[in-house]
Amino acid sequence: MRTPRLTRTLAASAALVATATVASPAGWAEASSASLYDYDLRNASSSVTDRGSRAAPLKLQGNWTSNGAGVAFTGNTSGKRSVGVADPASSSTIDVPGDAAVGAVIDFTASRCSSDSDNLAQIGRFGSGEAQVKLQLGACSGGVVKPQCRVAGANTPKGAAPVTGSGTVQPGRRYVLECIKSPDVGGSANVTVRLTDVAAGTTTTRTASIPDTGRIVSSKPLSVANKYPLPKMSQNTDQFNGTVRRVEVCSGTSVSEVRSCLG
Repeated sequence: MRTPRLTRTLAASAALVATATVASPAGWAEASSASLYDYDLRNASSSVTDRGSRAAPLKLQGNWTSNGAGVAFTGNTSGKRSVGVADPASSSTIDVPGDAAVGAVIDFTASRCSSDSDNLAQIGRFGSGEAQVKLQLGACSGGVVKPQCRVAGANTPKGAAPVTGSGTVQPGRRYVLECIKSPDVGGSANVTVRLTDVAAGTTTTRTASIPDTGRIVSSKPLSVANKYPLPKMSQNTDQFNGTVRRVEVCSGTSVSEVRSCLG
């Protein structure tokens, strides 16, 4: 099942806490002790080394090409599909307690304004009882695309919608999208979505309150640019078309620790 589209109203349990625009660099830190997965896709081969603690290479499949800018993923519903997938040897891809922070970041350039929600990077799937950490682009509406993030765990209500960021994504421009969920406290947690326009050097930030997630554990592989296993060609509607330069997933005891890890 795919994550709800941009047009869907955020779940009533997700309340806006803050929105801000500030200048921000888009530098990348080296992998830290809190890094679970860390992939540099510039000049990538079919197997990208994981610099994170899980040591699970990202295997590139389907219609993709690579150069100094990163990996260009291509797909449609009539003959092309592509994905990057990492499946660690252990039984769980992610296992983070509710009282910890967790986050993900991706450096990307989209090549289209899609009528569907394009998958950027995810662990887990959308569904009842499924844990998930996901970055995506909302469906294009009036030429506007919004960044979205969904973090779900054992306590997440069925059908909980993603948090939508305040910035907008334009095809052809390079962005860094970051999402961090804070530790659960008193029955809730905060999810912060930050979108940096690299050329402009500006970052938009939105923080929303969600119900506490509880433990976030999934054995589903980490995937980049699409779902995995790949959908049937006719159902390949969540395919991201564009270039990905870097992906990282981190966990830690606090939001500041995870943000430092993500760089």
